Amino acid sequence: MKHLKPFNESNKPEPQTIRKGVTFLDYHEMMEYLENKYNFESREFSGIPSTMNRDKHFDEWCDKHGLDKKDSKGKTRQNSQEFYKMYKVAEDGERLKPPYMDFWHYLCDINDIHNGTYIHIPREVDDSDEITPESTIQMYKWMLSKELKEKNPDKEHIKNCEELIRRQEEEMKNPKVDPWKGWKQKITDLIFKEFGEYANDDYLTVFVEW
Repeated sequence: MKHLKPFNESNKPEPQTIRKGVTFLDYHEMMEYLENKYNFESREFSGIPSTMNRDKHFDEWCDKHGLDKKDSKGKTRQNSQEFYKMYKVAEDGERLKPPYMDFWHYLCDINDIHNGTYIHIPREVDDSDEITPESTIQMYKWMLSKELKEKNPDKEHIKNCEELIRRQEEEMKNPKVDPWKGWKQKITDLIFKEFGEYANDDYLTVFVEW
């Protein structure tokens, strides 16, 4: 995690003049202020660097289950299909991995972003495209159907798909609390709490350059 600076309320950013008659908040200054005041990282909201989310959790899982640094074929953990297949279907494996949580990439998905541009931050986050148990089941059923059509279907792959479908169906019957659910909205709420006075209707427009 990056080192957060000591918080100073007097450093709260204000809109800057971008060109004659046009003033906007600077995105990076705004986020740095919020991160220091509320002690979080918008690029790594889980507290685990996004590039390490899978590798770190996977490596810790291998250690927990006493797996060697190399599998039976001599492949290292990060290159081991053998270990990863085990991790993918384990109750305490991939399903418990912290999700990818980068607020900047969320904004890139909903804006046409380039250097020296304006971006719009909506007050309400639309999570309609989030991965759900239903969409996950559809994906695994498609994978299963595709494998079954092969001349020499992979029995282990079929077994894994069936297990993952069963697990998702079970979780639909007994939904579990997702501790990360709504993380984008939490950051958005802080943005509008501190800088909502500069918003126009349901959007806050800010300037970004790098």
